[in-house]
Amino acid sequence: ENSLPVWRYLHAALARELGPLGEPPLAPLAPLRRSAASPRAWIHPGSGAAAKNWPLAHFLALARELDARGIPSTFALGEAEGVELEAALRRAGRE
Repeated sequence: ENSLPVWRYLHAALARELGPLGEPPLAPLAPLRRSAASPRAWIHPGSGAAAKNWPLAHFLALARELDARGIPSTFALGEAEGVELEAALRRAGRE
């Protein structure tokens, strides 16, 4: 098989940088369960570099389209996005 689970890939990448690492523990993933709650889309408009980001107007258009289809959306921001993006979302009526 040519693909590796993400945790194995990350473990191998760290081992290349840091030297030999012990084998990571195997932890089975909990099965996904369907919730009776309504669906929600989480939109994360940032990345590690602003040059890689899709324009905010595109994310806002996506949020409007999801809302129109009955799927509420929430913007998730991290430290890298900064206060400028948070302020722009507020100006656009997205809290």
